[in-house]
Amino acid sequence: MVQPKELLAWSVGIVMALILAVYASDFLWFEYRKWTPKPNDPLESFTFYYATPLKNGRMEVFYDQPQKQTCVHALFPHAGYNPCWYVRKSDIKPIE
Repeated sequence: MVQPKELLAWSVGIVMALILAVYASDFLWFEYRKWTPKPNDPLESFTFYYATPLKNGRMEVFYDQPQKQTCVHALFPHAGYNPCWYVRKSDIKPIE
């Protein structure tokens, strides 16, 4: 009979191994695409704007000062860049 602690240990081990396998395959796919680049793959530049909150509760967006950020087309961050699915959540970044 399998003890609950053993079952939990096996389950945690399997989940950790799956996460490691997904990250490793994502990294290898990123490295492959880095050595055989196509336009906007694996890195892409993304334009965003800064905004500040006003006293009346609205946001003032500075459209005259576009900023560039580089992102990576992957599930996880690689080479110091955030994934594009995370960066593209909003093209307006509030300044507190």
